Amino acid sequence: MTYALVKLDRPVRELAEGLTYSVPEEMVGTLAIGSLVKVPLKNEITTGAVVGIGEKEPTFAVRPITALLDDDLGPVLRTEQLALIEWLAEYYLTPWAHAFAVVLPQASRGRSRKNNSSADSAKEVPPTSHYQPLHTLTTAQQQALDDIILEFNSPESRPVLLHGVTGSGKTEIYMHLIEDQLKQSHSCLVLVPEITLTVQLMDRFRNRFGDKVVVLHSGMTNSARKQNWRMIRTGQARIVVGARSAVFAPLRELGLIILDEEHEHTFKSEEDPKYHARDVAIWRGNYNGARILLGSATPSLESFYLACNEKYKLVSLGERIHARPMAAIELVDMRRELQEGNRSLFSRMLLRDLEGIVSRGEQAILFHNQRGFHRMTLCRSCGFVLECPECEVPLIEHKDSGHQTVSGQHRQESHLKCHICDYEIEMPDKCPQCGSGYLRFFGIGTEKVVEECAKAFPQARILRLDADSSRQRDAKTEIVRSFGNHQAEILVGTQMVAKGLDFPAVTLVGIISADSILRAPDYRATEQAYSLMTQVSGRSGRGDHPGRVIIQSYAPEHPLVQAVRSQSYQAFYNTEIPRREKHFEPPFSFLAWVTASALTPQDAFRCMYLWSTEIDPGCEVRGPQPARLYRQSGRFRYQLILKADSRQRLKDALRSLSEKHPPGKNIQLSITLDPLRM
Repeated sequence: MTYALVKLDRPVRELAEGLTYSVPEEMVGTLAIGSLVKVPLKNEITTGAVVGIGEKEPTFAVRPITALLDDDLGPVLRTEQLALIEWLAEYYLTPWAHAFAVVLPQASRGRSRKNNSSADSAKEVPPTSHYQPLHTLTTAQQQALDDIILEFNSPESRPVLLHGVTGSGKTEIYMHLIEDQLKQSHSCLVLVPEITLTVQLMDRFRNRFGDKVVVLHSGMTNSARKQNWRMIRTGQARIVVGARSAVFAPLRELGLIILDEEHEHTFKSEEDPKYHARDVAIWRGNYNGARILLGSATPSLESFYLACNEKYKLVSLGERIHARPMAAIELVDMRRELQEGNRSLFSRMLLRDLEGIVSRGEQAILFHNQRGFHRMTLCRSCGFVLECPECEVPLIEHKDSGHQTVSGQHRQESHLKCHICDYEIEMPDKCPQCGSGYLRFFGIGTEKVVEECAKAFPQARILRLDADSSRQRDAKTEIVRSFGNHQAEILVGTQMVAKGLDFPAVTLVGIISADSILRAPDYRATEQAYSLMTQVSGRSGRGDHPGRVIIQSYAPEHPLVQAVRSQSYQAFYNTEIPRREKHFEPPFSFLAWVTASALTPQDAFRCMYLWSTEIDPGCEVRGPQPARLYRQSGRFRYQLILKADSRQRLKDALRSLSEKHPPGKNIQLSITLDPLRM
């Protein structure tokens, strides 16, 4: 009799080591390590992966495997994927089942061989006769490429950080590196921080490399994802372009992993396992002997610090291609605008420049990192603020359905919405507390920016790109392509418009309110604000016409605003890194963020207090304290923030506490190692 050790997709502590099952005779010789199976668990059937096979009879009664879910390609999980699951679980202190779920998403899993032995095979697309020739590189690009290849070919190859200013042609360098890897029969993985960016990148890669390229991201249909996953497993697809989760693509002969815009916080998952795609990429690079390239105009402080200390190889691109100048940046003091009678969202300078853009048929991007119409509704009679009853945060006013078209905004009656749990109500006529009709709105969102823009320029075509306008499937793709095809003159958006998009006709970027992103209560606030403003500024002037950026602020003298104006990352880094060292913040320490949520604040506090009193004395502890989002979906949240000089010390301390003081039945515990936002 043959027996199999199976780890289950159930995040239960008692099942962590797996369970033993007997292998039915008809599966012997077919079932293998890495096979996906269905097995009985008490009175139900669950899914798991085979991690061991043997002939030794166990000393206890076992039940047989119910079904084999591998397809005609064999075991669903390769050796690398099994090793990756184990590493994720250990590195991020997460259950094996959670790691299994991200390495092998539900939409990518095989079906029962018994019922679907051939139905799961995707229709294969014949390769094109692998495309357009590569562009000739500029002198600066060629030098950067030579430096990268030199490092890649060295015996002790390190990850390479390509620090290139916006518009310097990093993507073309990626193309040349991929071409070189394909010639060596290697496959390549290209990661971008937003699904939106896969739109433009896929068009460029398909034109260059044909049907060897497939895309992976969470916005795809299950059938499309399954088909692309199969093409990757068979080796038919040699290049994968995708967002964060594409880092788990089961590519064969992996030779190169590229993280474009490596600084972006969206590479960090906020769901278990709370992995960072950069960490996973480096692990996969080490496992496969693949090369790692990190690209950014505004690298994360940690990556640039590692490059300065020769853990990474730093390669710089300090100029735009074809000697195009960087966009000229102008600061507008909105205090003076107010003093001189201008109470609109737009300074007179921005209005004048927008008018010129519209009249000349050019394009502009208006950046405002708050969605919705108004940010808060307050009663002027009693001071009552309309809040979400479950999360106790102000409800945001919205005035459209979220559907976006080039022809204009489809207006609806106002409604109020919680951006945490999606609770929604119609806009009341009177104050719910005192019955007064004196309700007043405060703060602005992107919808309000669009409305004011439409009033000022009724002839202009306006698009909006934010989380609301892009909710529908393929909406992001539609908006980006519409603007790229010059079907609108003005694009209003949140941080989605700041990330790597390339619109050659954009000659003006307006940052509506720099102040709204300067004051966030987070140790990374300065870094994130610098990155956002620099990145969105870089969308201007990427074509044949020079670009211009207008930053509106009530504090234009702020050092960060001045740093953005100077367009010197090194100057920003030299200012920020001593502050991080002084306060023992990354990259000089390692952080963990622990939250407990419960139906009562007392239970959440008690859990965190107990942990805080028994933590390893080698770790600094801040808290327990109410989480920034104190109440979420009816649950109260308290947090601890831990610092240590070693990541292993943090992990050991947290693992010990988890085992010694597991959360109670009604308490939900969340542990985030290396948090980017708290």
